[in-house]
Amino acid sequence: FPGVMEPAFSSLSGYFVAILLLQITVLTSEQFTVSSSRSHHVVMVGSQAELSCQLSPPQNAQLMQVGWFRDRHSQMIYLYEDGEEHSGEGIQNYMNRTVFLKDALEGGKITLQIYNVTVFDGGQYHCFFKDGHTYEEGIVDLREVRTAFQEVAIILLMVLFLFFLQILRTSAASCLHPRV
Repeated sequence: FPGVMEPAFSSLSGYFVAILLLQITVLTSEQFTVSSSRSHHVVMVGSQAELSCQLSPPQNAQLMQVGWFRDRHSQMIYLYEDGEEHSGEGIQNYMNRTVFLKDALEGGKITLQIYNVTVFDGGQYHCFFKDGHTYEEGIVDLREVRTAFQEVAIILLMVLFLFFLQILRTSAASCLHPRV
């Protein structure tokens, strides 16, 4: 009976080898993770912010769909696919203030530059890489910081506003209750 068992065992071992090779191929093909340059990015109001994301392991992302969006996918800032760049026309406050740097796509890196950062720019930014059915994203949290001068200017504006309200209140009261 040794001859009868041998073919069954060799076909069974061949089956296991084929399954193992298939799993190794699936595990090594096109899988990646995304890391951001810094998870928290702090910049001064009025300055420039540079937000970056990188594929790990580094690989060419020129044929992938990549981009940046704000909070939700519906607030797309930039999308790069099929070699073309599309800016998110729906977000007006980024018009003429952002640049999508794609020159490092061969190494799997994308960067979003935001010029003249405002207090409204603070929050989460998502970068993403999509290759076939594989999708990964990274999150960068942008925090804006005002200078001491900006803080003083805001306080002065508030004081002037309160002073103006007091003048209006006083003049309204004198109109309603004229002195006799």
